[in-house]
Amino acid sequence: MAHTLLKTHLLASVAALFCMAHPVLADETAAPAMYKPANDVEAKAMGVLDKHCSRCHQVGKLVKRDKAAKGFGDVMQLNTLTTNPKRILPGNPDGSPMFQVLANKQMPYDVYQEGDLEKPTPTPEELTALRDWIVASGQAGDVQCKPYDMPYKELVNVMYQDLGSLPEHRRAHTRYLSLANLKASCATEEEMEIYRQGAIKLLNSLSTNSDVLTLEDSVLGKEGTVVRFNLDDLNWTPELWEEIISHYPYGVRPFDSQYDSLTHSTQTEIPYVRADWLAFFGARPLLYNTILNLPGTAQELEKNLGLDVNDNIRKYLAKRAGFKVSGVSANNRMIERHPISTGYFWTSYDFGGTVTRQNLYEFPLGPEGVFGGYSYGDDFAFKHDGGESIFSLPNGFQAYYLNKADGTSLEKGPTNIVRDESRKDLAVTNGISCMGCHDQGMKNAVDEIRNHIVDNRLLPAEAREAVKALYPPKEEMSKILDLDRKRFIDAEIRAGIDPKLKHSSDGEPINALSNRYERDVDLRTAASEFGVDPEKIETYLRGGGQIGGSFAAQLAQGTVQRDIFESEFADLVEFVIDGKYISPGSIKPGAVAASYKEVKQHEVVATPISEFKISLHSDRATAKVGTPAYLTVSTTKDCYLTLINIDSKDTSKTILPNKFSQDNFIRAGQEFVFPSAKDGYDFTFEDRGTETVIALCDIKGTSLPDIHHDFAKEAFTELGRSISVNKRIDNVAAPDKSKNKPGSGGFSADVVRTAIKIKVQ
Repeated sequence: MAHTLLKTHLLASVAALFCMAHPVLADETAAPAMYKPANDVEAKAMGVLDKHCSRCHQVGKLVKRDKAAKGFGDVMQLNTLTTNPKRILPGNPDGSPMFQVLANKQMPYDVYQEGDLEKPTPTPEELTALRDWIVASGQAGDVQCKPYDMPYKELVNVMYQDLGSLPEHRRAHTRYLSLANLKASCATEEEMEIYRQGAIKLLNSLSTNSDVLTLEDSVLGKEGTVVRFNLDDLNWTPELWEEIISHYPYGVRPFDSQYDSLTHSTQTEIPYVRADWLAFFGARPLLYNTILNLPGTAQELEKNLGLDVNDNIRKYLAKRAGFKVSGVSANNRMIERHPISTGYFWTSYDFGGTVTRQNLYEFPLGPEGVFGGYSYGDDFAFKHDGGESIFSLPNGFQAYYLNKADGTSLEKGPTNIVRDESRKDLAVTNGISCMGCHDQGMKNAVDEIRNHIVDNRLLPAEAREAVKALYPPKEEMSKILDLDRKRFIDAEIRAGIDPKLKHSSDGEPINALSNRYERDVDLRTAASEFGVDPEKIETYLRGGGQIGGSFAAQLAQGTVQRDIFESEFADLVEFVIDGKYISPGSIKPGAVAASYKEVKQHEVVATPISEFKISLHSDRATAKVGTPAYLTVSTTKDCYLTLINIDSKDTSKTILPNKFSQDNFIRAGQEFVFPSAKDGYDFTFEDRGTETVIALCDIKGTSLPDIHHDFAKEAFTELGRSISVNKRIDNVAAPDKSKNKPGSGGFSADVVRTAIKIKVQ
């Protein structure tokens, strides 16, 4: 690949982690403008969320924590919850993940997992209040989401018109990012501004040019859904762009003359990619290392930067601070600054323990071998396990690099040394973790080594002098950090980025854009990513035969995971739009699309034994009266399954167990299909309308005391109106707190539930 790096301007690197900050920046816990409930139903729901969830999940109301748990910090913002299928499925309480964890007695976490007996648990009445709000949100429709659909043709037109307005010499290397799918999938205007700034920040963070790409000059379209950039402005080559798009799983060539003209003028088969996709992959080692041409070792990186770290240490040009507590390090940590031609190079020395030569308070010099020519040699040299580096790019933004003690690069830092609490696997990932942690540049750090050594005269005089030379006084180090932070923030401001702008749940803009890509996909999101009308996508998908029909049913009834959507997109896109899928192999022979699953499988942690989940889907989202339908259920634990059907008249009955299928025990990890071929009967719908199927799975087989079966009298147990059903299943007794000690993690749910809705014609 003809992508080269100017050695003096190095571009790329660094690491991630320096969340060494002791103080929390004021804006990190500042309360956002709180959503104002529109009616009594919303007010009651907000009261429940405030009482049971806000202490961990609402920025501005957090208790005994600096950051929202798991990056979820907007639990009381009802307007955003209902547009995020990861939280709420409007109209479907039992299918909504956020309602499930409360009703299934998995949350609040401090009660059910940590055994805090002083905290209250949600009452059946409070669950009813949440249920009423979710049902009402479905009846009201997407009031927060105005219809906005940008088919491929319209999106291409924006780029076609823009390209034609540019000087001819700029056209061939012009490229675009699209945010249209985010607007169409109900992102609010506040979120859209975060995503626009995230796209600009991402591009500047992947640039080796000394000029910044600005928001004002780059955002196009009346809705601000297209971002223009030029390869030359980032020091990217056309070959690098072809490498990027050879990993792109959403390439589509619409049957449109404007697209033909666009590809001809830009000399590439794919002149634009989705901004959320690039934020996910481009800020992770797969593409991050490629785009910034990161070398395989820290020594090569330093050479490319024109830096000799060891020589700087011997000459006392390096400036250090050491401390016990940092934002990411499990043990003591030392950070060290070096000057480079583009500004600064910070690196850290991280340790897997705190004994012998991993204790900076006894061994503050080194690393081993650096002071070999001095009288004290390696007598007081530490021995570290790895490091992370941050350095300024030519435009003032930052790059990151992780490495082992021997300098070998790492994609992720070992969790026994450093952690990123916002990630499922807790691993610090080069690029994305660093960007999230250092959203405002270098963090404050207060040295604890200098005074400890000097005041207590713990080392020989010559060694103490070396400590004094390497570890500057706190005031001096504070000024150095302030200036470096200012360099980064000034670069953001020049680019038109608000340094303090954050998503209330997803954090800094690049992480927010990346996290948006990671969401599970519902029907509207799928429509936005295919670029079609949400009301028509089911019909289009069913044109793809049995696979398309099953996929449409899963989307209509809930969500599918991102990796499943990726894999189905390539097979079904040509049934949905008038266009042709662009295979990565046609861009670069042998290339395959970057796989979300491949990236995320490294982040999957073992399912805790206390975690109990259930999934449910039918073979169709729309059924016909009298036509057999089939339900598929899977769980993470062995349990006893109850299926309840609520018809369009709001009356309900159990369909499993029943007189003919009384054995309702199912195995973990195995798909259970109802009814099975051996059951000898069909499951059909009798009336037109919308039917709801609720699945509950009970570990003990005795936790649903309000549902009684008498198969001698009725084959399928009638349960009456749905409100009585909800009362029964929400009133399942919580585990006995008296048998659990605080911190024992003993409150595992015995019953879990989910639900789907099926249209009957």
